[in-house]
Amino acid sequence: MDLSDINMASDQSFIKKLTHERLKYYLTPSDHNYEAFSNIVEIGLTSKPKFLLPQYLYDEKGSKLFELITEQPEYYVTNVEISILESSVNEIADMYNEGILVELGSGNSRKTKVILNALFTRRDSLRYFPIDISHKILEESSEALLKEYQNLSITGVVAEYNKGITLIKKDTPSRKLVVLLGSSLGNFNPAEAKKFVKMISDNIQDGDMFLIGLDMHKDSNILNAAYNDSRGITAQFNLNILERINLELNGNFNSEKFEHHAFYNESKRRVEMHLVSKVEQEVNIRGIKEIIKFKKDESIHTENSYKFTSEQIENMIKESFQIVKIWTDKKKWYSVILMTPIK
Repeated sequence: MDLSDINMASDQSFIKKLTHERLKYYLTPSDHNYEAFSNIVEIGLTSKPKFLLPQYLYDEKGSKLFELITEQPEYYVTNVEISILESSVNEIADMYNEGILVELGSGNSRKTKVILNALFTRRDSLRYFPIDISHKILEESSEALLKEYQNLSITGVVAEYNKGITLIKKDTPSRKLVVLLGSSLGNFNPAEAKKFVKMISDNIQDGDMFLIGLDMHKDSNILNAAYNDSRGITAQFNLNILERINLELNGNFNSEKFEHHAFYNESKRRVEMHLVSKVEQEVNIRGIKEIIKFKKDESIHTENSYKFTSEQIENMIKESFQIVKIWTDKKKWYSVILMTPIK
């Protein structure tokens, strides 16, 4: 699943929406969103092997299911990352005490508030730029934050990360702290991740900082449990993309004829998520004018979640960033890294 090889829809323009004096949005036109989704569904499901891209798991329902995943006892990532943030955030805030905060994929803002609390002990006001592909989740989290922080102003950007960070670069010349938590970078393969890190570096300036959370390589039993929680929330999250295709592209997937399959691929150091067809079947997706045939046990590869070693992290960032400091938990399951761009 190499994003660079996929001919996505053309660059979108943004629609600016002012909600009130402390909240505005940049929105992508709905026709672009439809075009991008239908394009990737057509390419992915007519390929061999079949695949879909992980960002499309996060529609409104998918985003809420993912928040439930983070609360499951098997899914250690969120709690471990928050514990590291809580122990390191004052040091981070001391090193970065001016400019704006940019967050790639804010979700329910639980981790955002850890950072905001530290920054607001050192300043009176702050401009916050969350970037997320889910308008509904972004809207809900932004409204909640504005109620809690009276001196916070928010410019939400509903877009993919690369489009959003480019827009913010044009919108404000201010110094920036860019935050990417949740080991979201693990969704990219190593070559893509390196390109993505370079893209971030190219869109920030000398003196800016990049804070990133990365899940580290560990015992496969821990990883397999994390992506196969006992309540089956991850399975619902994965299967939901079939419902999204039905809803948005007029498909006729029967999700009961597919099952969630996630496992740690030790040789590639990544957790793979698949949807496996239980039977031989055909699916009609009218929005892309395709009938997709599935053999029994054929899968749709929906997501990768790469796990990192220190050597891999160094190789990924060495041409774009210089590490300021790395914080880890006692078990060294997870790392939070603060970096400055090489200019």
